[in-house]
This record gives sequence, C-alpha cells and structure tokens, in this order.
Amino acid sequence: MTRNECQQNCLNYTTCRSASFRISNDVNSTNTLGTCTLSEMDRHLMPNSFRTASYEEEYFENQCVQDKTNAFCAYEEYDNVVSTQADIKYYNVTKMQCEKLCDGITSFNCRGYSLIPSASTNHICLIHSGNSKVHGPRLLTSLTGAYFFEKARCLNITVACTETHITLRYWPELPFNGKVYMNGYSENVQCYVKGRGMEEVVLKMPLFRNECGIMKAITINANRTLFSGTMLLQYNPLIQTQGDRVIKIGCIFTNNTKIVLGTGVNFANSSYPNHGTSIINTTTIQPTVEMRIVDFYTKKEVSATQIGQELELTIELHPPDGAYDIWATHLLAMTENGDDSILLIDDQGCATNPAIFPNLVKIYNNETRRLVANFNAFKFTTSSIIRFSIIVQFCPTYCTPPNCATGRDLGTKVRREIMGTMADVKEVNKNQFDNDNVTQMPLEFVLLVRNAKITSNQLVYDDNRKILIAGYDLSTDEICIDFSLTIGIIVTWITIQIILLTCGILMIRKYKNYYRQGKTQSLESLHSNFGMRFANLGNRRVRWADSGSYT
Repeated sequence: MTRNECQQNCLNYTTCRSASFRISNDVNSTNTLGTCTLSEMDRHLMPNSFRTASYEEEYFENQCVQDKTNAFCAYEEYDNVVSTQADIKYYNVTKMQCEKLCDGITSFNCRGYSLIPSASTNHICLIHSGNSKVHGPRLLTSLTGAYFFEKARCLNITVACTETHITLRYWPELPFNGKVYMNGYSENVQCYVKGRGMEEVVLKMPLFRNECGIMKAITINANRTLFSGTMLLQYNPLIQTQGDRVIKIGCIFTNNTKIVLGTGVNFANSSYPNHGTSIINTTTIQPTVEMRIVDFYTKKEVSATQIGQELELTIELHPPDGAYDIWATHLLAMTENGDDSILLIDDQGCATNPAIFPNLVKIYNNETRRLVANFNAFKFTTSSIIRFSIIVQFCPTYCTPPNCATGRDLGTKVRREIMGTMADVKEVNKNQFDNDNVTQMPLEFVLLVRNAKITSNQLVYDDNRKILIAGYDLSTDEICIDFSLTIGIIVTWITIQIILLTCGILMIRKYKNYYRQGKTQSLESLHSNFGMRFANLGNRRVRWADSGSYT
C-alpha cells in the first residue's frame, strides 16, 4: 500500500483518528510502499501511548474526524500565556464567542484558543490545532494579560467526601502501573497509591490533619467550607513525564456534601558539572568521546530544563574518520544521591521503555560518527537532579547495532566501572582491538529538570463545571476564599492595623509636643507681663502726701 492510499483509508473510516505508515521499500522511490495501521486513538487522546519511532515510521492525524462530546471535559485556563502556533485569528470578540468559534471549527480539530487583550473591551482570539500535551512547554509563551484555554480530556475519576476523609477512585482505561499522589507528599504512605494494571485505584486521605496538603477555605458567614488539594496522576512509578496529569480535587461542605473534581493538565542546583568526555589512548590518533544533551530545535547544550521540553542526547566520536567506532549500552537515569533510578537502555543497547526514552540511532558518515536519541524531559518525583550514566563500547572499524527485536548482544564484554567524575581518561591496549575485544568505559551527564512553569489554575465542581477559585457570587450573595487569598487578607489586615497604630502614636506624640510648647509660651508671656508692671515695685520710694515722709 502506498502512503496516499493509507491516508485515504483513514479518511474513509469515520472512527479513524490516526494512521501509522511503516516504509518497506526505498524511501526515494516515486510510489513508496509500506504497511498501514489505522487507529481510533491519536496523540491528544492518549499522549502516553505514543513514543519516538524510527525514521521508517510515519504518523498521520485525521483532521476531519470530529471530537466526541464526551472525550473532553472542559477547557483548562492558563493565565498570562498564549500559544505560539495559531491557525486562525479573530478580532474584537468576547471569551464566550471565541470558545464557540473553537467548538464550531469543522476544517480541523480545534485543541484550544488564546485571548489577547486589545484596545477595546473585547479580545483578539487565536484558534489552535495543537496543544501543549503534544508539543510540550515550548508551545506557550508569556504575555501579560493574555489567556490560553486548552481542551482537557476526561478521566474516569470520582471524588467522595465524608466528615473525616476524602476518597478518590480512578478506573484506568489502559493498564496503569504508575502512581497517584498528592503534590508534595509522594513519600507519605497516606497520600499516595500505586496502580495495579486495570484494577481500580483508590486513595483515601484524612481531611482535617493537613497530612496530604489539603487546604481549608471558608466563606465569611462560615456556612460553606471548601477542602481542596492538587493530585498528580503519574503514569510511571518513578519519574514524571509530559503526559502526566495534574488534577485539582476537593469537596465543598454546605447543607449537603458536593463533589469537586478538576480537569487535568500536562505538566524541577544548576552549579553541577554536566559534561561527559572520555579519551582513548592508543598508538593512533587519540579519539575523544563526548556525551551532550541539547535542545532539539536550537541544538544548544542545556544544563537546566523543564518537564516536557524536547531534548536530544548525543554521543559523538572525534575524529569521525578514525580507526574506531562506538555503541552505547546500559543508560541509567538516577537521582543525585542514587536512591531512585530507572534503566533506559539495557545491556544489549535496546530501550526498555521507548515511550520514555527511544533506541539510539547511529549517524555514520565521513563528517560525523555519533549516536542520537530524541526524548522529552522528565524528572524523578523526589529530586530535580538527574544523572545520566551510560557505558560506551569501542570497536575496531565498526560496531554492529543490536537487533532489539531479537535481543542480539554486541559480543564479549569486559569489566565495567562507573566513574564519579564527569570527564574520565582511560588507556586502552591496542592488542585488545587487534583481538576484536570490545572495550567499555562510562560517561555521565547531569541535568536539572524543573516542574512546568505554567500550570492550569482552574478548579471545577458540580455538573455545570462552575469555576470556583475565589471571588464574590452575585447570584448567591456568597464569597469564596482560597488559602492564598485568606493569607493575603490576613497579612493586609495586620499591615493596616500596624499603620493605624503607628499613625495614632505619632499623632499623640505630636499633640503632646504642641501642648508643651503652648503651655511654655503662656507662662513666658505671663511672666513677661507681670515682670514689667510689678517686678520693681519693691525698689521704688513712695512719698505719702499726708505725712510727707518716704517709704
């Protein structure tokens, strides 16, 4: 089947959302033939089921199939960001008009929309066919006053509350062996649970002891109480990836208990050395092997990144026209102290989980000799520092890549040793190459991975999916206060009281000074007046007329 026939078959089936085409003959031929596979899923519905493929694999999405009404729950809201990829632009529209335009697009599937402030009271509306769950955090850029709304897929999750506990239940659509936990409490046994295939996942947490980061907020008249927290649904038991979901959950207590269920979003010491280099010392020109992690688009080396960013791991041999070739095995990602680790490439050189890290691809020509693998940044739950440690194998002339389908090994291995430094130099005896022995040595790269800088701020409850963050409800004459707003109000109130008290003290002191000055001036004036009229009466001589004498 040709590529065009594969695409047309997907368009002919109303349930086909995507197709994969595996090339079986020469890529440069006019009518390329291959194997076509149709699917009812795509990268937007099941982002964790897709992985990096070989150059012979091609992936197509059907932009004509319409999203099911029950496939996506709501729009996630992101403040002060917009998507860098826009398909259609509208001017002078409201938020509701922009959302209706997105829902009504038939020429392609609208995945989200952005609102940009304009001179008028309305906005500039951008319609997007891509989303951050597929393209990663690079898709979003900061813009003050803007908003980005992205469709979020429904998860089969329910939340139930009692007077003492909040219980979360999750029914996986696919085998789930990951971890469900409250943000910041991944190691607290009361705040996490691990998945067991298709079994129901149940997480029961106490409400009032604040053990799992569940915050309490009440209205002013105290007739409404909100308990809420942030939960992570992590598909891998050890590491966080781009496809993981962040969900705000909670309960509102009034006369009747109500369930609060939020929509999910995609989701890390930069002074550490991160460059891995090794040199082989033989009788010929000394080759140098260098391991780097670069940005997939700019090809610039990175030492710090965030979850979901597209990266490329490169192991390059210099000079490329030397007498040796390289291959790599046993790629291990671990935390800074080595407590948690995950094997990415096994001892045969094959990927253990291509959805997280794919197989290495050899680029071999006169200009370069290197191994590359493209992946999305991930991080461990317990640490933002990731150490990539790999074993590089050297062969005379050419290293035959492994057949990962059959698990064929590379041949004889000698003792390996993981070194603690970034750049190691080992001397290799030329006789080892002459005897066709494969020599191994380690390389290491340290990467800082942060959590996504931009996350959804939406909390949804009830059947109408009413946003409940903080504010005044005119219809019910109620006010909802979240934890951060409560703290802000308390701090503001205390600050105002301190200012008023300080002003009062200063005014009292100033009044006392005025009083003292006025009193002093009055006494001085009185003394001056009496001094002029009566002060020398005692020194005067008075002659009485009737007696003619002086006194």
